Amino acid sequence: MTLSLHYFENIRHEKFTEFAMLSKNSITALFGYTSFIWDIEPSSKRVVERTGNLVIYREMNDGDHFAATEFPEGLIGDTRELVGIALEKRASRS
Repeated sequence: MTLSLHYFENIRHEKFTEFAMLSKNSITALFGYTSFIWDIEPSSKRVVERTGNLVIYREMNDGDHFAATEFPEGLIGDTRELVGIALEKRASRS
């Protein structure tokens, strides 16, 4: 498989909004999103929360596309908070 195959098979830009708004394409698991100011394409909370079950949204003033290596403490903190929320919800269902 070539490195560019996933670009070829991906949804085309002009059809992305239609694709993303279909309920069958929504994220059903709890998820968090951290927007890094210098990322290639940072997103707003308004846009991200339309994609599914958003429980955490953060905007960081540090980091970019490689935030996990440049600002790991921010990403780790958000990940820990998301896991904590998921575990609480799981425990409340038991």
